[in-house]
Amino acid sequence: MDDNLKHIELIEAYLEGNLSEEEKVDFEVQLLVDKDLEEEFELYKKIVGGFQDIRLENIRKKLQAIDDEMDSISNKPSAKFYWWAGLAACLIFFQIFLNYTKNSIPLPLEEGLPVLMGDDHNLTFQNAMQLYKNGKYDASINRFKQLVVANPTNDTLLYFIGCAELNIQKYQEASQYFKYVSTKSNSVFYLKSKYYLAYSLYKTNQSKEAKLILHELISNYENPFVEETKLFLKEINEN
Repeated sequence: MDDNLKHIELIEAYLEGNLSEEEKVDFEVQLLVDKDLEEEFELYKKIVGGFQDIRLENIRKKLQAIDDEMDSISNKPSAKFYWWAGLAACLIFFQIFLNYTKNSIPLPLEEGLPVLMGDDHNLTFQNAMQLYKNGKYDASINRFKQLVVANPTNDTLLYFIGCAELNIQKYQEASQYFKYVSTKSNSVFYLKSKYYLAYSLYKTNQSKEAKLILHELISNYENPFVEETKLFLKEINEN
């Protein structure tokens, strides 16, 4: 393996917390004594930090800004260092591009139902909904499931469990709940469940099944996600 590429992997592992305590100490000691590694480490943080909050169309400008800043340094790094910097930039660019395209499908998330503060009726449900609205999805799933035990066919409970699973990217689990609710044409969550089911299926490499659902949705004038459905279909057809 090329030593420069090895440095990238080592730096990434350190910053992402994937090193053991012994490896972490060894890396920090190496940072103190290896000037090249220290420079590479600082550049890597600069590149990653600079790209975290920008869109794809601005990456070229950010790369140019970093290049200009490096040109202004009187004690310039070696050619080997420039090679490493270029490779790091290319790898990060590619990763950002993949994330951008992967997340280009619109996902209008369910905000949740109003929580009736001070209402003692069904406190478990109110608590579960509040957890969901606060983004504590795992905890909300546990609460909703407590209620499902006594009411296993309740579309509201099953829908929000699916939504919570979707929010934590457990697409396989989410699809099972949306699949059930999307068969209940009298449910207020019927059409939303169909869209979320299509999304979950697509994320689990079931594009053909997702496409069938989207074609059904796009012809339904009551579909609350009409524009999203059009964009979703366009994305599937282009891939």
